[in-house]
Amino acid sequence: MGEIRSGILIVASSAFFSFILMAMLISRTPWMTDADGLAVAWLLLATAPLVHELAHRTVFRRYGVEAEIASPLGMLLSFGGAVRVPEPVDQKIALKGAVAGPLATLAYTVAALALSQLFKPASLAAIVLSVTVIASGAPLSTDARYMSLRWRIALIAVGAALMALAVYNAAHLIKYG
Repeated sequence: MGEIRSGILIVASSAFFSFILMAMLISRTPWMTDADGLAVAWLLLATAPLVHELAHRTVFRRYGVEAEIASPLGMLLSFGGAVRVPEPVDQKIALKGAVAGPLATLAYTVAALALSQLFKPASLAAIVLSVTVIASGAPLSTDARYMSLRWRIALIAVGAALMALAVYNAAHLIKYG
């Protein structure tokens, strides 16, 4: 069931990103000729899930918990808990491990926003990545099951603020180039 959910999330993410690219085409933005920028946006989006899951695994392993990658497919899709942790785990360690992934994605979002000044399509990657930060704090996410309500609300709030900033940034770049 987890891999079906992962597939659905990937298709939804791809549709969202495609919608943004289609809006760029309709607005006749010169971004579509910016091959370097599109490559940077793709690289950010392609590597963020891997870094997210490796951040979980690294923190758990630092504390001696034998966290493993669930499957090669889970690592490729890496949405919905590709890292498996044996139960029971100390609650403080579980929280640190659970928060590590969204914090890595948060860092990627900030990097995408910074890179968008050089590579405009990176602002689109920032929008998608900020949505994944919000999703990490959602009550039904695998990251959130080890987090307190405060952590979940903080992730959702920071993700929403970054998303608003990323949308404003993208709109400004589209309008003023």
